[in-house]
Amino acid sequence: MRPWVGIAINNHRPGGAALRRAFILLEELIKDEAIDTYRALFFDIPYGVPEAALDMYFGHLSRLLSIKRSGEPIARIATLAERLSGENHGHLFWAIGRMHDIAADLYDGILVKDDLNSLEARFQALTLRGHCGVTLAQGHTEFLARYDAVVNETASSFGPFSSEVLAVEQRQVSVAMELSVEPHVQYDLGERHYGRLVAAHQSEPFEIWSATSLYQFCWVTWILQDIEYVTQTDPGSWRLEQAIHAFPYALQKAGLEEESGDGRSSSGLSITPGTTAGFKPKSRVCQNEPATNYHGTV
Repeated sequence: MRPWVGIAINNHRPGGAALRRAFILLEELIKDEAIDTYRALFFDIPYGVPEAALDMYFGHLSRLLSIKRSGEPIARIATLAERLSGENHGHLFWAIGRMHDIAADLYDGILVKDDLNSLEARFQALTLRGHCGVTLAQGHTEFLARYDAVVNETASSFGPFSSEVLAVEQRQVSVAMELSVEPHVQYDLGERHYGRLVAAHQSEPFEIWSATSLYQFCWVTWILQDIEYVTQTDPGSWRLEQAIHAFPYALQKAGLEEESGDGRSSSGLSITPGTTAGFKPKSRVCQNEPATNYHGTV
């Protein structure tokens, strides 16, 4: 039985066992002083915790940190999160969203120019504010354009057809999809990524493409085919045929590479077409949140 399912169906024995395992894991996690650990504890994990267990989660986290990190700011944050969770879950997630906003603003203030870390921080902030029903002060076009500067800089450093450039472009397409921008914007970005992939391999047969390139090809071809079908711009199936032709080679190459424990290849990419990489939080509507608009810098 998956964690939390026992609680959901009021099956207390397996539910209690799942809670005990989760809380033991929390005790291990807070021994790590890395900032990314605390980012996960406060920024990410709450979006995967059912609301019925949120008060228990923050209560346990607050008590642990009051002992292990007594007097430190992180312990005070946990205490405030516990209090908000007990009062109103909508206010709690509004506050978590604001922490994402602040983290993104700090990146923007510290860095002279964008990198993937700063863009990911802003992307997460945009995504979470949208999930919480807060009206964005600006659209997403300007934010997506910031990826172009990273693409150009990466091309200058590693070459216009390098795997590094292709990875940044793929992430830009993925972000456009997750932000649900206009189909024509998604399509234009996908076409650019597709064209660069094809140019990078200069008519080489799929047999000698890397597993990562094959994954990217299947992924973006599937996306373009889907947009063309929905918008009726090109009702043909030639893109789908290309993806179907390339997919067995992607499977073969992924099987030849060392497999990790989570079913991904050593490239770190899932080979399922049509999926997107990176953080996407579980949808949660923040009810009764403070009335405000987000005016952070896009």
